[in-house]
Amino acid sequence: MGLLSILVILVLAFFFSLFFLALFLFPFTYTLFSFLTVFTIPSQLWRLAKSEKIRQNHALEHATINVLSEKYGFKHLAGLSFEDGFFIGGIFDPSLVELAARESLARLRGGEKSLVIHRECGTSAGVGNLISALVFIFLLLLTGRFYFFYIIISILLASILGSFFGKYAQKYLTTSSNLEGIEIKRVIFRMPQKLGFFPLHTPQIFVETTFSK
Repeated sequence: MGLLSILVILVLAFFFSLFFLALFLFPFTYTLFSFLTVFTIPSQLWRLAKSEKIRQNHALEHATINVLSEKYGFKHLAGLSFEDGFFIGGIFDPSLVELAARESLARLRGGEKSLVIHRECGTSAGVGNLISALVFIFLLLLTGRFYFFYIIISILLASILGSFFGKYAQKYLTTSSNLEGIEIKRVIFRMPQKLGFFPLHTPQIFVETTFSK
């Protein structure tokens, strides 16, 4: 047997070992993930829900992303809202973002409240993960045993219900369509700590807002 054949066998053996190890640990990691989700997702939703300024900026962030997608064809843009404004990731033209943000503000004030809902918002993903975790933990505690079928059930229910309840969570918890007191101050490049769950090392477009009350 040649050296190349031995190396191939060793590499295959290594990857098969990793696969079976991951398969063995999967029940434990999924269970841990579910319990962590039950504690972390509600706290993240509460962070948004308790601040009216963040909810207003979150609404304007969604509307801006929707306008950028609708009018200029941008897809899969990311955003992150704070009390003094919001980031838009995936685009590097501040003037275009400013145009979209100002149009969004005018349309929201004109009653186009559907703009506050964004299908790729982290709120919907978080709600889906929370539903999946709750269903899985319920089945786990109900029977006291782990079955892979529980994971399938929890994921299926999350995919069916996550989008529906995620939209309501966006509408009533994490955004506010009342934007009478908010104004767009400027659009600049700023370095965020992270956008979503991913740390960034380059400046992102930041829409800075002010409040008259």
